[in-house]
Amino acid sequence: MNKIVFFAIMMLSIFCKSSSAPDSNSENASSSSAPIFYQAVYVSNKTALNPSLLKSLVTDLKEAGINAVVVDAQPRKLSQEIFDYFKANNLYPIARVVNFEGGLTSQFPPKERMKSIKDVVSYSCQLGFKEINLDYIRYSDGGWDFSANFEKRYDNITGIISEIRKDTTKDCGQDVQFGADIFGRVPFIENDAIGQRVENFAEVVDNLYPMLYPSHFYGLKSRVSDPYKTVLEGMQKTIQRAKPTTAAIAWIQGFQMHIGASGLSYKDYIKVQMQASLDAQSRGFVVWNAHNDYSTTLKAFSEFKKENEAKLSKLK
Repeated sequence: MNKIVFFAIMMLSIFCKSSSAPDSNSENASSSSAPIFYQAVYVSNKTALNPSLLKSLVTDLKEAGINAVVVDAQPRKLSQEIFDYFKANNLYPIARVVNFEGGLTSQFPPKERMKSIKDVVSYSCQLGFKEINLDYIRYSDGGWDFSANFEKRYDNITGIISEIRKDTTKDCGQDVQFGADIFGRVPFIENDAIGQRVENFAEVVDNLYPMLYPSHFYGLKSRVSDPYKTVLEGMQKTIQRAKPTTAAIAWIQGFQMHIGASGLSYKDYIKVQMQASLDAQSRGFVVWNAHNDYSTTLKAFSEFKKENEAKLSKLK
């Protein structure tokens, strides 16, 4: 049997058996509109394209009350059935599009790569995604084959974002939101040679996603050892520097790298980052775990919800 046909049949079977129509009384935001406060996780392309893995994960997410997913739209295409499956389970789906893996080393990207990016964005919009998340939209962290000052770098990267938006308007229209991931250090510093600055990005995207994984603040012990403060201050600075109309959502750490420095359990390490995103008055968080192992994350999330029931009830 053709693999595509087989996958579609499998997804349709899972969809019919395990999903239900969106419940207007659900604590989750409508899957057709962006949540007021994102309580999200990352879903890899591998997981999304494996019916049994996807069913197991979505069941757990729905039961826990997660309201959004950032799902890889590459390297293999997502199907309409996958998109519909997220929506039917009250999960607001966001298409993650990797632009330049590792970052650009040349001043401008190859035309072929830009076409590939635009094709993925357009296809995602055709499926029904109402938000595109642009990742690796930057220069590499060194090793460039060109020379350019900070302002030129910012202009080049924001110009690429603007071009992607303009050239996909036919399929995405005006109601699709665009978000961009930025290095966790970017909100804390004035200039960065990777071509990312909060103020510039806020002019060309609707949502900013600082990647505030404490473990990635290499050499800064205070950041690595204090996940609450790192996420809190990172989000506060992002909000202060962005436009009032630009939403700030934190990528937070759902993996165990360097958590020992904090003196916290793995569960509490994740929970305090969730708390920080709420206390910063941001638009929410997305938990990153490359393997989509969210057993500890969902335990942390359960406690986070109970401890903030009153606050979260006002953000539905």
